[in-house]
Amino acid sequence: MKKILFIAAILFLNMTASYAQDIPLENQLAQIYKNAEDATTKGDIEQSDFWLARYMGLTAIDEKTSRGYPDLIPLFKKREDLKPTAFVSGKYDDSFIEFYARGTCGMWGVPDEGIDKEKREFIVQSFSDDRYFIEITASPRLENWSILKDPAVVAVIPLGKNLVIHSGKLDKGNAVKHFKNMPFDVGESFIHYVWQPEMHDLDGDGIPEFWIRYIKAWADGFSQELAIYKIKDDSELVLLKQFSGEAEGIARRLEGNKVEVGTGFTDKNVGHIGFDQTRLEIWEYKDGKFIKTSERAVPHILWSKDWEKYYF
Repeated sequence: MKKILFIAAILFLNMTASYAQDIPLENQLAQIYKNAEDATTKGDIEQSDFWLARYMGLTAIDEKTSRGYPDLIPLFKKREDLKPTAFVSGKYDDSFIEFYARGTCGMWGVPDEGIDKEKREFIVQSFSDDRYFIEITASPRLENWSILKDPAVVAVIPLGKNLVIHSGKLDKGNAVKHFKNMPFDVGESFIHYVWQPEMHDLDGDGIPEFWIRYIKAWADGFSQELAIYKIKDDSELVLLKQFSGEAEGIARRLEGNKVEVGTGFTDKNVGHIGFDQTRLEIWEYKDGKFIKTSERAVPHILWSKDWEKYYF
C-alpha cells in the first residue's frame, strides 16, 4: 500500500516539502488528531473532514511514522454521516482497489504552505513553466465506500469538493498576472484524484493549452475526465474540449496531439458494475478539431494490472 501512496504523493507534490520543520511530525500528527477528534465530537463535519483528511494525507506520504488510517476508525464511527452509501466493483485488480481506496490520500499531504486553514482548502495540484502557472484548490469531503467483495470491504475515502483552478502569468518565476478563477463543474459528484496539470500548445499558436486530468466519483461509480482549457484574451481560461471515460474508463493525453478515451461496456445483460470490456478510442487534433482515428475493444483494463499503464 505504501508504494502506491508514495507514487501518488510524488505526482501531487511538485514543490519542496516544508511541514513546519520546527515541529516534529509526530507532534504535528498528535495535534491534528486532537483537532479532528474535537471537531468530530462537536459535529462540525467540514472541520472534521479537514483534519481527518490532513491526518490521512501526512501519514500516507511519510513511510517512517507508525500512525495511519487505523487510528481514525474510532472517529469514523462517531460520524453518523459516514455510512457506506457508495460502492465500487470488487472485480477490479487488487492493486487498483488499493489505489482507489488510498491513492487519493496524497492530495491532503501537501506542504503547510499549500493549505488555507480558514477556508479549509488545499492546493491539491500545481504546475508551472517559464511563462504560466496553474494551481488547483479543493476542500476535502469524506465518504464511506463499499468494495463489493465477499465479504464486502468498506473504506473511508477523502474526496475533493469545491475545486477551483487558479492560473496566471509568470515573469522570472514571479506571478505578474492572475487570470479569472475557474470553478470545476462536476455537478453533485466529488473529485477522487487529480493528476499534475500539463501545458501543451495544441493549435501551434505559441500559447499553451492547460490540460487537466482527474477522476470524478459518485455513488455507484466514477469516470476519468480530461479537460483542455484555452487562454482567452490573456485574462481567463475557457474550456476548449472535454473527454470523458465513462463507466470506469480513462481519458488521457498521448504524444502528438492525440487523446485516448476508454469506456467500459459489455455484451451481457448486466449493469455497469459487471462491464467486462473497455472500448478504447484514439482522437487526434487536426484542422482545428478532434477527429476519432481508431477504435478497439480490450478486456476491462481495471480487471488486471494493465490498469497501471493507463493511469501512470
